[in-house]
Amino acid sequence: MKSLKLLIISMVAVLLLTSSVSAYDQKVIGDYVITSGYDLDLTETQTFIANSQSSLKSDSYSIIEGQSRIHVFNPGHSCRRVIIDIDWSDKNNELRLDVESPDTIYGPFYDGIDGQVDGRIYISISKSSGGYLSEGDWANIIHGESISGTEYYNYAVYLK
Repeated sequence: MKSLKLLIISMVAVLLLTSSVSAYDQKVIGDYVITSGYDLDLTETQTFIANSQSSLKSDSYSIIEGQSRIHVFNPGHSCRRVIIDIDWSDKNNELRLDVESPDTIYGPFYDGIDGQVDGRIYISISKSSGGYLSEGDWANIIHGESISGTEYYNYAVYLK
């Protein structure tokens, strides 16, 4: 009887834990797959970022309501994945991300795409075939959708 109670408690704990994990469904646009960064394996992501060909970072961008900021990067000829990470402190403020590659536009992406409203847009883009991303300039366009005052955000792009 004691082992049955322990089994039931364990099953309930697993259900509770799995229900809090990201519920973001991957999107397929053309030959590209977009997933939430939260859906990536943490160890794999940390290794990816540590071994990234390059990372573009800034700790201090600001944006106000109605404003757009454009961040441009070029993944080069041998990049298979890009991770885009934008986070800000006031989760009541709403930012939007649109990603323009040489061959298509992705988005819009908002906080909460992963089932969590936490002041963060965190996505991964890769080819469904496992091939290389399109060469050329990519633009991450961040829009101040609904902001009280000025919002400061951190922005990072990791390429591998």
